[in-house]
Amino acid sequence: MDSQTEKNMTFEATNTTILACGLTGFKPFSGSTGQLITVIATTVFILAGNAINLAILGTTKSLRTAHGYLLSALAIGGFIVGCNATLSIYPVVTKCWLYGTIICQLSAYLFEFCMVFNLFIVVLLSGERYIAIVHPLKYRVLITKTKTKIAIGVSTMISCVFLTILAVTQPEFKYKPRQYVCRRTKNDDIRGAFMALSSILLIFSFAVVSYTSVTMLRAVVRRSNESKRLFEGVHASHLQSNASMVSAQNSRIFKVTVLIATTFYISWIPAIVGAMLNVADPNILESSPIFEFAAQWLLISNTLFNTLIYFFMLKLFRVRAKEISAQLCCCLCFVVKGIRRADPSTNSDSRLAIELTVFQKGTTSNV
Repeated sequence: MDSQTEKNMTFEATNTTILACGLTGFKPFSGSTGQLITVIATTVFILAGNAINLAILGTTKSLRTAHGYLLSALAIGGFIVGCNATLSIYPVVTKCWLYGTIICQLSAYLFEFCMVFNLFIVVLLSGERYIAIVHPLKYRVLITKTKTKIAIGVSTMISCVFLTILAVTQPEFKYKPRQYVCRRTKNDDIRGAFMALSSILLIFSFAVVSYTSVTMLRAVVRRSNESKRLFEGVHASHLQSNASMVSAQNSRIFKVTVLIATTFYISWIPAIVGAMLNVADPNILESSPIFEFAAQWLLISNTLFNTLIYFFMLKLFRVRAKEISAQLCCCLCFVVKGIRRADPSTNSDSRLAIELTVFQKGTTSNV
């Protein structure tokens, strides 16, 4: 039996399993209330958080910068992941996949595309902040809106090419009942290549962020020492105040990038560890369904905390969030008032006319 025939048999067997689960209500794994809450809450917060990020970044003119474009790209990737995660709500409730094989395959491919794309965006964020902190005079030349758009487009193309290669070399997929998701089935070589690429991007981003952090701290200390040595008294304090005001914005934005990258690293570590263990022993995770579930959904939630980071670290984001919330509340109030006015049962004039008609009928009947 050749390899192509084996692939086709595996593909057909996988599809049959998914369809049987959907049609017969087969329950391959009895979940828990904690998993149900985790899946639903994670999905809702990912969608809501990234929708808020896109609304604020897209409607605030001062945030339409190179850094803002990268944050918007990360929010788009996270929102797509959230849309993909909605497919797991029905399986976690009914313990069954009902969407068929095509949706399962598309879900598996879309997830891997978003993961690779988000990795590239985090690397670009790290590089952009590195140039802003280490080479501030070259920033306006090296980092422009056009170059940032091109970089995002190239990242998208590379993610598509990488996913295409994976799809051609390893097209099989399956529904994973322990994680309530559809994923491609990778052999050891493909899994190793995917994890190697992910690890290289994460390590490179971590190295850039770490070096930029050290450079920024050294620059702050050196500037403070030079100010104290060259100037004294009030003038020195005034100089330090001006210097701190100049670098405050870059420092704050860099702290936001560090927090985004840190949450991204934390969300990826369990998945990489699990993949390495699975390569060493394919059956090692069979006895750890909780670890498989936690690693998968922690990976899905890699953009979950970005909204909180922006809200507590960026004053402009807080102001715009309050403004948009106030506008939405006003729009909602107008809609509710319009519905109430259109509803005869809640319209005061209509109620008065109805009461008058009832009174007239009662008077006529008495006469």
